[in-house]
Amino acid sequence: MKQALNHKKKNMIPKKLAPMLFSLLLSGLMSLLVSGVATIRTAGWIDGVLAL
Repeated sequence: MKQALNHKKKNMIPKKLAPMLFSLLLSGLMSLLVSGVATIRTAGWIDGVLAL
C-alpha cells in the first residue's frame, strides 16, 4: 500500500521542453482560428457547415 502512495508521477515531456511545446500548440490553435474566420468571411456562412 505504501508503494502506491509513494509512487512518483512521471512527466510525459521533459520540463525544459514544456514552454516550446505550449508555444507550438498555441500557435497552431491560433492559426486554425484565424484561418477559420477568414474562410467563413470569404465563403459566407453555409447551413450545416459545423454539422458532422
